[in-house]
Amino acid sequence: MPEALDRLRAAQVAAVGLDTTSGTPAVITEVSVLHLSDGVVTGGPWTYWVQPDVPVREIRPAARPNVRLAPAWDEVAERLADSIGARVLAMHDQSRWELLRRQLPDWEPAGLVFTRELAIEVWPDLDGYDLPSRPSSAVEAHAVGLLLAELLRTGAGNGR
Repeated sequence: MPEALDRLRAAQVAAVGLDTTSGTPAVITEVSVLHLSDGVVTGGPWTYWVQPDVPVREIRPAARPNVRLAPAWDEVAERLADSIGARVLAMHDQSRWELLRRQLPDWEPAGLVFTRELAIEVWPDLDGYDLPSRPSSAVEAHAVGLLLAELLRTGAGNGR
């Protein structure tokens, strides 16, 4: 089993998903957190909407009503950090982490794991490692959590 999966079995994990604007650079409009322990969901998802300072055309149409009345990032950032707490942060890939990191430059997670990297190690022969379409941050957080649970389940039996 990959060493990272071994450590995750004993860790409290926060799977995080994002929804962003379509502009460059992308800005977070929604973030969701799902708590896991040994691949089992123990809490959430908690979803935090954010009102970005961008033109409305850069916001996904289905998200516009929620974003319109949402608090600014400064208020959401503290709630998000509290929700993750001392858990290991699980995101699908480095690019998603970079988006979050850009908006939380002074915050450090207790640990960080990318499900894409773990999947490549556990299942090296897949045709691709992308998550399905991400219509919302909650869907992405669930996908990360489900993928992590499956990695923990099957990673032990692959002889690695």
